[in-house]
Amino acid sequence: MKAAGIFSDNMVLLRDKEVCVFGTGEEKEKVQVVIDDIEAVTEVTEGKWSVFLPAHPAGGPYVMRITGNADVVEFTNILYGEVWFAGGQSNMELEVQNADFGGEELAEADYREIRYYNVIKTPYLDDEVLEKESAQSWHMCRDGDFRDMSAVAYFFAKKTYEQLKVPIGIIDCYQGGTSISCWLSEENLRSIPEGKPYLEEYENVINSQTEAEYETALEQYNQRLDAYNCRVEKLKKENPGIKMEKINEKAGEYPWPPPMGRKSLYRPCGLYTTMISRVYPYTVRGFLYYQGEEDTTKTKHYDSLLLQLIAQFRKDWQDSSLPFVIVQLPMFIAKNEEEDYTWAKLRLAQEYVYHLVPYTVLTVLLDLGEYDNIHPTDKKTPGTRLALQVLEKIYQEPIEGSPMFFRFAEPIRNKVSLTFVNTYGGIKSMDNGLQDIREAEIEGMPVGFELSENGENWYPASAVIQGEQITVWNEKTASPVYVRYGYFNYGKVNVYNGAGLPLAPFCEQI
Repeated sequence: MKAAGIFSDNMVLLRDKEVCVFGTGEEKEKVQVVIDDIEAVTEVTEGKWSVFLPAHPAGGPYVMRITGNADVVEFTNILYGEVWFAGGQSNMELEVQNADFGGEELAEADYREIRYYNVIKTPYLDDEVLEKESAQSWHMCRDGDFRDMSAVAYFFAKKTYEQLKVPIGIIDCYQGGTSISCWLSEENLRSIPEGKPYLEEYENVINSQTEAEYETALEQYNQRLDAYNCRVEKLKKENPGIKMEKINEKAGEYPWPPPMGRKSLYRPCGLYTTMISRVYPYTVRGFLYYQGEEDTTKTKHYDSLLLQLIAQFRKDWQDSSLPFVIVQLPMFIAKNEEEDYTWAKLRLAQEYVYHLVPYTVLTVLLDLGEYDNIHPTDKKTPGTRLALQVLEKIYQEPIEGSPMFFRFAEPIRNKVSLTFVNTYGGIKSMDNGLQDIREAEIEGMPVGFELSENGENWYPASAVIQGEQITVWNEKTASPVYVRYGYFNYGKVNVYNGAGLPLAPFCEQI
């Protein structure tokens, strides 16, 4: 009898809700789980077992004892508190040790009640991976022992802990460079028309090469990647504080994408099998999901896949109302890259899903990002914004934590009056440091708005804040029909609500 790998010393169990404990064993084997005088008993069926422990308030530490016919497993220093799943790709993956303020946090933080579990990143499961999984454990954020924790998740957990004063557990489950298709099961991806092209593209690749050819291509790719990383490390050592734009200029283009194959980390549905399925249905309060950069070349179907992913996660975790927090992409454009609006389109796809699906939250990062750096190192701002929204929307704390959203537009002669929600008593324009590479900023005025009469020809709009509304106009649009804001991959935006949280991008008919 074994408990699933995610169960270990130092773990955090979700408070005030039935908690699922699960694992594997011999057929018909009796399994007993006991914690804090709570007991649950079950029987192994088809090699698996699971029990639900009754809801328990925050607190601890406790000891969990799991007993089978011949095996006894004991986990110590367990806390009950809040548990969140943190998933996605590289910007969720970026570790505390590599983030702004990370060094200070590692040196000073002593949060014994903030804990995290890193799901092993692996393209396939074998005995070596399973052995590593059995040795995995939850870690406490203290003594610098959280270098490899997601920085976004850490700052989210820190802010949430400071407000709620209960233990916080984070399940880190991410992989840089991954499409949303990597995190869907094959059944779910194949069940929607928008998912089939991902599978067909993958199948065409693997059917056109042998395993030996793939291994050779992978080895050559890794050599290029190692050489690139050596150049980057040398530049950083020679020039501490060097900007990513200069690194990209001197080190050359980052080798991407890696070759595709049956053992690729980036194949459709792969990481659902090797990572997601290793941790569900460990009971969580909800999901934090920061992903989409890899799908900016396929924005047309992203909303359909995200809808499918949310439904799949809720089904796997056996709760149709689990909160799902979508992190909207920040600004980005590579040096010398043409503006193609792909990031703008994906942001709107994320926002569409947020407005459509109940129990979702959208964290807006439109005012963040770094020119020519797809991995901005400021993770404190995103993590804090995630926490503020979750505290307000999920925990019902008396906090002004939501971004501002477009509500409706009213034409007034050749101008348009815009009304918003979540203004928190006022609207203001503030410099966020981003440089507009397309249009010059109008000093002291809101920027980022555009108007159009036909939806094709767009013109930058002058704008003025009037209390909790904004009026926009352009002399070239005498009768504007469409209005949009922040609709570019990278550009200048500067509109915030009374709580200092940004206006979300939009593109609407008047």
